[in-house]
Amino acid sequence: MRKTIAFVRQNLLGQVIASLLFLLLAFTIAKAVTTLNLNIATDGTLSVTGATSLSADLYSTDGALFNVSSTTAFLLQNGSGTNIFAFDTTSSGSGFTLTATTSITTGGSGSRGLLITGAASQAQNLLQINNSSNAFLSGFTGAGGLLMNISSTTAFILQNAGTNHFVIDSSGATASTTQRGGLVVDTDTFVVNANENEIGIGTAVPYGALDIRGATASSTALVIGGDVDVYRSAANALTIDSALSVTGNLTLQNSEVIGNTTATNVFISGTSIGIATTTASTTAGSLWVAAPAGVSTTTVQIGGNRAGETGSATPGSCIQMWRENVAYKVYIDTAGTGLKVIAGTCRD
Repeated sequence: MRKTIAFVRQNLLGQVIASLLFLLLAFTIAKAVTTLNLNIATDGTLSVTGATSLSADLYSTDGALFNVSSTTAFLLQNGSGTNIFAFDTTSSGSGFTLTATTSITTGGSGSRGLLITGAASQAQNLLQINNSSNAFLSGFTGAGGLLMNISSTTAFILQNAGTNHFVIDSSGATASTTQRGGLVVDTDTFVVNANENEIGIGTAVPYGALDIRGATASSTALVIGGDVDVYRSAANALTIDSALSVTGNLTLQNSEVIGNTTATNVFISGTSIGIATTTASTTAGSLWVAAPAGVSTTTVQIGGNRAGETGSATPGSCIQMWRENVAYKVYIDTAGTGLKVIAGTCRD
């Protein structure tokens, strides 16, 4: 019994001495070691206690805090030792540079995405994309505007199933835009019907290659300003299915024909017209004809292909005149020597 008690006492004393030596050794190592390479593994929570102030490079209460100034302040590597995710904290400014050799994906399940929130007075771009030479390519301004600085035949593209529907070319001297399909601006302000190759201005349903309409019957639909000509190379230069209203001068550059084979009538009503003169009669409803000053030419020429009054033949060159609601016709007699004025109409 006495031997057993002595053995226990000896071993208990040995344990106490060993514990004191271990604590002394640990204290000595903690004071002397400045670099420690090790792996820390835990199945639960790793806790570091006893720190009264932040003095270490790694400290954690709820998260990890790093105090490192380096181009590789934080690294994630793959199994081959290649950096796949790195933080650079040495760049100027209050931000950091993120380098990733693989794709960065946000979202996944749920509705998570990439959210960038600007400051109350955002001065810098919210998002900026640079090329390998650090030249600006694209991004968003502080106000959310889209910025692009790309010289390419396809600087901006909108596609549907791989087919280009809207392309902006910024590589030429003058930027050009190509659009596939129709275009509608403000319902009916400007409409392109790509199926019918028609353009409408002021109408949602254009009729013809170019259909221009005013807001009301009295509003101006088309204005051509400056010293420009309106030209069309075809048999019918201009076709109007209603009245032609001219508030300025109507100038005929060449010999023109008024009327056609269907015996179209020409009426002068409520106004006066001056031909070959800049001054028209002041009497409304009159036709004023004058030869150019200093030029010896025929002022008025009336022609026809029928003989004068011979039996029942209708005079070909005839002027119809009215006086007190009585019709008179003026034409050249058969001999061609006199001018006849008789009651009746040129259709008689």
